[in-house]
Amino acid sequence: IIRKFAAGTPQIKAVACFDYEGFIIAKALVEEVIIEDILLLAGSMMSQSSVIGKSLKISSLTDFTITSETAKITVKKAGEVLILVYYGKDVKEGLMKFNLNKLADDIKTVADKC
Repeated sequence: IIRKFAAGTPQIKAVACFDYEGFIIAKALVEEVIIEDILLLAGSMMSQSSVIGKSLKISSLTDFTITSETAKITVKKAGEVLILVYYGKDVKEGLMKFNLNKLADDIKTVADKC
């Protein structure tokens, strides 16, 4: 599922499905990037979102995006796992969110069958 997503979305550099401890379940690398360190941090950030949510009296994070001068990283919950997408900064945010929501739904469907 994630390989198809990576191949069908322009400017994707990497996609990974991982757990909250940073363990990779599946990944698709379009470019040679090392994402393992990012996954551990992203899992920790999502876990800590429950603390932030309680403090602000809102629910936990469902996704977040980090933007640099050259690229973006978006992390999204998909049931009990997380998805990380590393992509070019010129990708339209709305298009990426639409595609990422579809990917999250597909991953949840597969996980529910297991």
